[in-house]
Amino acid sequence: GINSFLDFMTQRLWEEDYPTNEAEPDSIIGYMTSSNQQPIMTQSDAVTALGPNAYSKPATALVILRETILGRELFDEAFRTYARRWRFKRPTPYDFFRTMEEVSGHDLDWFWRGWFYSTEHVDIGLESIVLAQVDTGNPEIENALAREEEEALPESLTQRHNREAGIQTYAQRNPEVVDFYSLNDEHIVTNAQRRTYERYLEGLEDWEREFLESGTNIY
Repeated sequence: GINSFLDFMTQRLWEEDYPTNEAEPDSIIGYMTSSNQQPIMTQSDAVTALGPNAYSKPATALVILRETILGRELFDEAFRTYARRWRFKRPTPYDFFRTMEEVSGHDLDWFWRGWFYSTEHVDIGLESIVLAQVDTGNPEIENALAREEEEALPESLTQRHNREAGIQTYAQRNPEVVDFYSLNDEHIVTNAQRRTYERYLEGLEDWEREFLESGTNIY
């Protein structure tokens, strides 16, 4: 979890739009609303989904603790103290929890309990009606929708705080590292996608194709 958190922070310092969202809060929603979620403190050999439970969820918790709960100044000082205090030793999670509380001066029991020791919801959520349509599979349509959804996403707190603090990414300071993957639009339709879509249509039965082209709303 800590390694994944540090990976995420380093990636955001390397390049503002580095293509990762592993520790962004919205990236863990699927797992945290699933039926197989478990507390982070579950013994590793009993975890059914080790990736999200041991890596993504703890990393997301630390991002929220830094960007929303404590703020960067308090979090960073507490985190540095923990690193200095426990270097070359074998700390337990409890040592991390105690150090973060001691240095920040905040009682974080509620946070550790909610994020690490249970999967209980803090608040009761209201269910809503979802309007949806069948994925057409057509890259000309779906890629454009994906681009619109991405552009509509709010800027992450990490990106905003980095900019407000005047932090330049590695790529901004060293433009020679900017390459194809930094500049390429991942939503451009490729010939391979078009061929895949054509094969997909060929495999549909008449009623499936009719439903696909109907644009029917699903509630």
